[in-house]
Amino acid sequence: MAINVRLEKRTKSSWLIIIDKGIDPVTKKRDREHRSIKTDDPEVAEAERLKIELDLLKGTYKPTSKVTLSEYIDRWFLTSAAKGLASKTIERYKQCADLRIKPWIGHIRLRDLKRTELQAFYDQIIEVGHLDNLKPPDEGEEPKEKRAIGNDTVAHHHRFIRRVLNHAVFEDEILERNVAARIKLPEAKPEFDPDEDTIKVFTSEEIATLEEKAIATPYAQLIAVALRTGMRREELLGLRWDAVNFKDKTILVKQALIYTKEKGYEIKPTKNKKRRLIEATDEILNAFRAIVNISR
Repeated sequence: MAINVRLEKRTKSSWLIIIDKGIDPVTKKRDREHRSIKTDDPEVAEAERLKIELDLLKGTYKPTSKVTLSEYIDRWFLTSAAKGLASKTIERYKQCADLRIKPWIGHIRLRDLKRTELQAFYDQIIEVGHLDNLKPPDEGEEPKEKRAIGNDTVAHHHRFIRRVLNHAVFEDEILERNVAARIKLPEAKPEFDPDEDTIKVFTSEEIATLEEKAIATPYAQLIAVALRTGMRREELLGLRWDAVNFKDKTILVKQALIYTKEKGYEIKPTKNKKRRLIEATDEILNAFRAIVNISR
């Protein structure tokens, strides 16, 4: 079936490209697609028409789509690519989508999304800072000091958007290119506050007080192990007895117990998916022995 691509003048600064595919053999109706282009230069409009014509000949033409970024993100969460990701990753991606992406740029059509709009979106994340900054103070309350966010927040939103757009390009083939590729992210530059930003560690006196207060709780032995190994909470709760070697005095950290609202508790690999071996002192092993005695 021959396809005709022609131009029609709409206004002083816009043109309409009509892609006429003839009569559809199934619906028996004329199959037409319209694409508008904003320009007052007829040569620019003709160049766009020729590009579409060439893409049609090469078989690389992507039809227009009215789906918005918000709608496509909802579809992406249902794909096998999304379902294959870790539960925590999906939970964070949904937070990115619901709290910032959909409300701020979700209305933009997927095909119309521009690199400049993404750049402005990332700048807006830095400018707004913590979302609590958008909440008005309670009646009679003084406005709170603005809370900044770190570069990781911007980077995480970017990774999610880039992943979704890659799916639109390479899997669904509804985009020619990913506008999130090779974009330079803005950097948050919060002022350093020694009281807030300095990493604080327990003193020996504080450790002694913590362990003393914990004796009367069910968590005394877990706290003792955590203080002496540096294991993450999820790793400690995901520990199995076959990972504790009393003979060689080692602990094999290979998994973690994580929680998400959607799936509840799950045993997953460690955060960086790497195993590590920790040397266990007699104090640590005695704490494990005490746990054994308690569970009997």
